[in-house]
Amino acid sequence: MGLFRKKAADRDIALLSGSGNYAYRNVVGESHYRKELMQIIAQAPAEERENGEVFMQALLVKEPTNAFDPKAIMVLVDMKKVGYIGRDETAPFHRLMNDMGKRGLSSDQVGCLALIGWNEKNADPVIGVRLDFDPTD
Repeated sequence: MGLFRKKAADRDIALLSGSGNYAYRNVVGESHYRKELMQIIAQAPAEERENGEVFMQALLVKEPTNAFDPKAIMVLVDMKKVGYIGRDETAPFHRLMNDMGKRGLSSDQVGCLALIGWNEKNADPVIGVRLDFDPTD
């Protein structure tokens, strides 16, 4: 995992680089954000979506005001909520984000690459989100 800095408003956020295999598949709740995912897909250039995949930058953001889970971490793509890190898997993300805070970076959000995938032959496909980052690596 590599670490890059990006200026976001008035603070630096960590942009994490993965291995390129988009192995983190445990983004949950995508079905609740189908409209947002469809918008993201529709806005991508046709040549980038012809294989049922769009590669984008994601932002993982702590959501302490979440009514169901104060440790929730939402996944944003193109500043649209597309899912959450699974409830049972947020602890390593929180540790990583807190470590970023100790390095002078934002401790409430980190960025990484995301793969939005679907079966392009299906008129009403299930859409999934994978991250090219896993805090347990």
